[in-house]
Amino acid sequence: MTFPLYYFLILYLIFLVVFLVFYIMVIFHIHISASYTMVSFFMTFLVGILALLTMYSTWYLTRATNWRQDIQLMDTTNFHQTEPAKLENMAEPELEEF
Repeated sequence: MTFPLYYFLILYLIFLVVFLVFYIMVIFHIHISASYTMVSFFMTFLVGILALLTMYSTWYLTRATNWRQDIQLMDTTNFHQTEPAKLENMAEPELEEF
């Protein structure tokens, strides 16, 4: 069972879109509720900077990735045997008599 590596990229992009929507909602909530405190500004700024740093490091580490490379999740060649395994060399257990 194989699938291309770009499936992970699609999942990551979906995660980024969801994160961006929630971050915009936080900015909108701060603006609507007039919570212009130093703590709200600092935490919003900190989360934004960490998100940008994470996105940059992700781009930097994956820039040379071949996204069309297939990943093998599970080797299924052993599941398609036509004959059962032979147990020729195994000794039969001896039964004790009472």
